[in-house]
Amino acid sequence: MPNVTIAFLGQCHTTGYDGVPPQSTFLEVARRAIAARRPEVTIDYVIESVPHPADFAGALGTALRSNPSVVVLEIVGWLAVTGARSVDLSRLPPHVRGAYARLRHFRTVARQMVAGFPIVANLVDQVNVTAAQVARSPLGDILPRLPRATIEEYEQLVNEALAPLTERPGISVVIQGPGEMNQSLSWNTSPDVIERYRQVDAMARRIAEKHAALFIDRWASTTSAFYQPGGVRPSIEGHMIWGHLLADELLDAGLV
Repeated sequence: MPNVTIAFLGQCHTTGYDGVPPQSTFLEVARRAIAARRPEVTIDYVIESVPHPADFAGALGTALRSNPSVVVLEIVGWLAVTGARSVDLSRLPPHVRGAYARLRHFRTVARQMVAGFPIVANLVDQVNVTAAQVARSPLGDILPRLPRATIEEYEQLVNEALAPLTERPGISVVIQGPGEMNQSLSWNTSPDVIERYRQVDAMARRIAEKHAALFIDRWASTTSAFYQPGGVRPSIEGHMIWGHLLADELLDAGLV
């Protein structure tokens, strides 16, 4: 096993942000920890951004082009908290069944609107874009107002994204659960935010069991210095904790 390609589908934790440069992310901490114990192994990362649960399917499809031997999905609680309130999608046409099908339906409708009202075409670069592309575009300011997924929608989107892997034997799936919410925050995003985080943790465990995936329990990994002050993002110390946890789990499971 001299070369191992690992695909990561996740949020900004995988690439870094203010206060945590790319070389200090938990991925790079894990790479160095694995190299210290398995110097003969070379780790190659494929990183795909998933700013919304609806982007898991597209991100996985892109990642699979690199033929990874391991696919890691980062299931975080924040995706069930951020954004506007959830919407009832039950009134959609009967043929729009799965969660990903609903996403395609909305994008088809959007394309039809652009075709019917040419003036709208001047306001957007393209309709069929991922949330990551939107975030980098002038439309990025509206991203926080997109409806958040319910726990049920979140779970369905992840399960649907993983479904194609049944036809790709030999790829190991790893599910990283959420860390406990930073309870020292002076602000609150929702009255039930802590409960939603717990529900996401339980959801991640169900997904791992359903797909016979390795589950990495990160719930109890948070410490007083885990998060950046006043925020929900891990500090450099937090990334150190998650990186060593990831390395230990991958090595113990024989995946690297």
